[in-house]
Amino acid sequence: MTPNDIENVKLTRSFRGYATTEVDKLLADAAAALEKLLTENVALREETDRVRAELEMLRRDEKFVQEAIITAQKTADEIRMAAQKHADLIVEEGRQSAQAERNASQQKLSEIKWEYERVRQDRQRFLDDFRVLLERHQRELTTPPPLQVMEGASA
Repeated sequence: MTPNDIENVKLTRSFRGYATTEVDKLLADAAAALEKLLTENVALREETDRVRAELEMLRRDEKFVQEAIITAQKTADEIRMAAQKHADLIVEEGRQSAQAERNASQQKLSEIKWEYERVRQDRQRFLDDFRVLLERHQRELTTPPPLQVMEGASA
């Protein structure tokens, strides 16, 4: 029913019926109220449609944001894992380098000890040989040489 329907209603008249002017005024007021309600209803439907469209757009945006957050979290996790692997690799390389340095140092120390022992033995041999030589010369100096008689010489 529309406001026009109410305004265009023609009631039949009866002998003891209602006052025509009051009924007409009531119908006009009812038509105006109905017109206002219909206008508000149309405005509310338009507003509802607009809000629903906005809500749908916000839901799409929310889904996009959630997907972006998930993607960012996955990327952050991948970066963190890559950084951890890189750090582990650096630490392992450092360990290997330190082990290589330790091995090289131990090798060098062994070589130095071997060389030290060789030099110590050479020194001891030299001292022993020199002592023997000195003792021999000392004996020669303290023991007078035998006198040799020369033939044909007068005494």
